[in-house]
Amino acid sequence: MQTVFLIVSDINANMKIKHKIYKYSLPVLTLLLSSCSVMPDNTYHPTRNTGFADKIIISAESYLGVPYRFGGKSRFGMDCSGLVVAVYKSALDINLPHKASMLFKMGRKVSAANLKTGDLVFFKSGSKTISHVGIYLTNHTFIHASSSKGVIKSNIDIPYYKKRFIAARRIIKDYRY
Repeated sequence: MQTVFLIVSDINANMKIKHKIYKYSLPVLTLLLSSCSVMPDNTYHPTRNTGFADKIIISAESYLGVPYRFGGKSRFGMDCSGLVVAVYKSALDINLPHKASMLFKMGRKVSAANLKTGDLVFFKSGSKTISHVGIYLTNHTFIHASSSKGVIKSNIDIPYYKKRFIAARRIIKDYRY
């Protein structure tokens, strides 16, 4: 029976790369790897030509699971405005400021009832005016960098976010869906 060595690399919180070597028989490795392809997938899969909305969703979802890091805007760690900066740069090649309060001054105000993919949604906590920003996706869902969970998707209608929602801004005008 053939033996296969699998090397898995991981970057820990201190940015140190650790390699682990696993030894498997070929049938066991085949079974392990094939099970990965049947895992549930909650990412967005476009069914038509990739337009503005699709590019935003695909780019944003590619950051799911990235850890939170204050001031960060890379896959090694990012904060809420860093996520916005990274998504708009990678999806549309648009440079945005890395500060929620500056993002809040851009574009035009949009009502919660008229949110579209790519709109920025702003929240407050405590006495701060603007303390959090995310990107609206679809179906009452937005993506953001949570300080405790990293980049995640959340429902904008749950009481926690509904209570803290301040406003939404559309920074891109006249785009096609």
